[in-house]
Amino acid sequence: MATGDILSVLVPSATAAGLAIDGSYIDVDIDSFTTGMDVDFGSGFGSQLDVADLASAKIVVTIVSEGYTSGVLGTVTRTSVAKSIARQKSPNDTLEDQAITAGGARVRLYLTEPIYVDDRNAGAGTSGTDPTITIAAGAFRNTGGSSELSTAKSDFSITNESTRVYPKVIGQWDNVAGSMNADRVKSDFTLASNCFHKFGIDSVRFDADGQTSSNNENGTSTSMTSVVRSATSLYFPSYQASIPLAGFTQGELIDIRFRAYPVVGDAASLLDTDSFTSAADEILGYTKGVIVCDKSDLLDVFKYVATTGNDTTGTGTSSLPYATIAKAVDDGATIVRLKAGTHGMGSSATRRTTNEWISVEPDTGLDSTNVTVQLTATRTYRCQRLKISGTTVTLAGTTSWADGEEAGNFIQFRDCDFDSSGVGTPTTGPGYRSHGTYFINCTGDMGETGWAVDGFSSSRVACQFDGVVFGASGKEIDTAYRVVGCSESSTTRFQEKAAANIAPIMSQLIFGANESLSYSVTNDPWIRIAELTVLSRGLAFIGNVVEKTGATAAAVVLAGDASVVAASHVLMWHNTIAGERCNLGYNDQGTTGYARPDWDVRFNAFRDFNNKDDTFGTPSSARTGGWDVGYGVGFEENHYEISNFPGEYDGLGLTTGTPGYTDDQSLTGGTAGNGDYTPATGSALLNRVTSGGSVFPFDLYGTAIRNDGTGAAGAIQNILLSSELSLGIDVGIGDTGMARVLDGVSSSDGVASLTAGAVTTFTFAAIPSAKGGNIVTVSNVSGGLCRMTVNGVSPDTTITTEDATSVGFYLNGGNAVYEFDSTTVITDVRIVPFTTDWGETIVTVHRDQS
Repeated sequence: MATGDILSVLVPSATAAGLAIDGSYIDVDIDSFTTGMDVDFGSGFGSQLDVADLASAKIVVTIVSEGYTSGVLGTVTRTSVAKSIARQKSPNDTLEDQAITAGGARVRLYLTEPIYVDDRNAGAGTSGTDPTITIAAGAFRNTGGSSELSTAKSDFSITNESTRVYPKVIGQWDNVAGSMNADRVKSDFTLASNCFHKFGIDSVRFDADGQTSSNNENGTSTSMTSVVRSATSLYFPSYQASIPLAGFTQGELIDIRFRAYPVVGDAASLLDTDSFTSAADEILGYTKGVIVCDKSDLLDVFKYVATTGNDTTGTGTSSLPYATIAKAVDDGATIVRLKAGTHGMGSSATRRTTNEWISVEPDTGLDSTNVTVQLTATRTYRCQRLKISGTTVTLAGTTSWADGEEAGNFIQFRDCDFDSSGVGTPTTGPGYRSHGTYFINCTGDMGETGWAVDGFSSSRVACQFDGVVFGASGKEIDTAYRVVGCSESSTTRFQEKAAANIAPIMSQLIFGANESLSYSVTNDPWIRIAELTVLSRGLAFIGNVVEKTGATAAAVVLAGDASVVAASHVLMWHNTIAGERCNLGYNDQGTTGYARPDWDVRFNAFRDFNNKDDTFGTPSSARTGGWDVGYGVGFEENHYEISNFPGEYDGLGLTTGTPGYTDDQSLTGGTAGNGDYTPATGSALLNRVTSGGSVFPFDLYGTAIRNDGTGAAGAIQNILLSSELSLGIDVGIGDTGMARVLDGVSSSDGVASLTAGAVTTFTFAAIPSAKGGNIVTVSNVSGGLCRMTVNGVSPDTTITTEDATSVGFYLNGGNAVYEFDSTTVITDVRIVPFTTDWGETIVTVHRDQS
């Protein structure tokens, strides 16, 4: 060997390295270097790797991992790049982690992506191939001797002693997009799930198996479909499969299942709902499900309830209704129809067991404006599964709530309007002592202190919130396993469950597509997770807008201040956090290293990012568990306005400074609240999603996140009409531009698709031409509603077809308006001349979005 030759490259175990976690760094030994070395990662000696130099990185690791292709376990090849030199632990934290060895010198380098225990050739259960490294000549320079440079090395084998296991899929059933556990289905149905993984999802397979017929129907999904939450108009995507019902036996139970396969991982990494069968864990969102086949529509048992009814002389028919919901449920109803008025929900009857939801809903022709379900001092609902649908929900008093009695009962509120009516704060809230409480597409004052939806004493409280509008004055909710598509402009906030709460441990959490505006609480963040409760399987925190208008407390704390538990596989993608800081991946107190492996933080817009470790407060050399976060492993194309406690490496493509929102009304903006966090023209958030590097398909308004290099960081996408519709003008939301149409020349050849993203209008206003006007066509309109008006007349009132449709109009002066709903996809817009001899026309195009 000669001076500068690479002697060895090692992925040391955590024990050998003396750090809390391993797999994200390598030790490189260089022959005959005498005192240490400088490293050129591709951005010059003395610099960490810059994203601009990524293509010419000088130290590149090739990794063969286990992974899935079309649901079949095999291998996948991936690349990781050395980006920075590790420092030593406290108290030597100002020094680089280098050492003189018997043959020369050793340096420790952090990678962009980790190496796992099975990424090696070690027989069954591993990938079968050791990682290799390619090092360009001159990547290392001897700081002693004659400043010798290292020699090149290609496909050099790395010794892999990593103990890190592949992260597990984070996933839950999507009960808005598809059927949920204990539903009764009467026709072909949809199964849907939200699934995420650091390295992406290869596919999700859905199965439905008849317990009597043994019939199996299945479907596989490889892409997500955006689904709106009706109460909030916010979107969150899911994997979906349509399941035919014809082959199942009338009345039989059908087992439903999904299996989510990660691109990188093994059998221990995939999520299979059949592996989780405990009813007590159902609220986690990923247990095995069972639904009921009613293809012949024979299982409905209707019982009617009226305020003028009678539980003794009534029969439960529409003409002789019962007086109480409890009586109707006890008499075997599967559907309780409520006449107009207010109906108490409590029951003292014998608990009813059931394998499906017993639905309580307004009678035909009625709705929440004239039908109310009231929680009363008779709090027990005495039914295994009770669903309140489409009613107003009120409280009779401060001793009123729904009590599941720790008896394995579930309660669901769907499409309800909550109205606490100023009663005052009850002792506890709906779903107390229930196995699980579901709030789906609910409105009203759900966030009011009057509902007390939080833990109480040592009893079980466990909730999911999907598509919920929280009220103007909220509480801290410490029982939420799912918060998706929710909106609030208040003080509602979320934290891990209290230690006394006997609900399941918080893991596999999904917080996605939520919009919290004017969050003003000064002493609590909007979310605090993994402080005292282990986050073992992970958290998907994706597509959220949090606007903080109150100072002092951070806006987002994930394994932050004083965290004393492990927190693995945290996915933070496309979030906008304005006004206050994010405290992420701390290991800042005590003398224990709490590991934070496999955090993936991409395409976010943060006011302030903070990370603290072994050097904070009273230093401790053991507190290296958050180093992956501090060294930006898995961090890419984020934007921070400031960073008070930055990590050692910011991640690839970081930008800093003013983000360029349309209207920042957070604490550090206009301060009024309810701002608009769409990237404005010239925003630093534009063109940040690397081409082919998208990790998420839609923003919370249903707009596609472009994967061609023009996608935006943050939670909200801008829509570029000039590039997507090829009109040659730049028309943003609320903006105006002009297109000049010449003789015989089409103004555009639009090729890229556009998803409207919310109710969206395009207005075309033409200057009259003596030689004739022009024809505007919007082609290939599919998947939603298109409404067209020309000079106040609607020649084509609505188009609601799934087939490609082209609509056009003649315009010579005046204006035409197209209105599209949020599911509409447009793939071509053209302005073409009406005749070959018509002169020049200027068309003004205005776009607006509600």
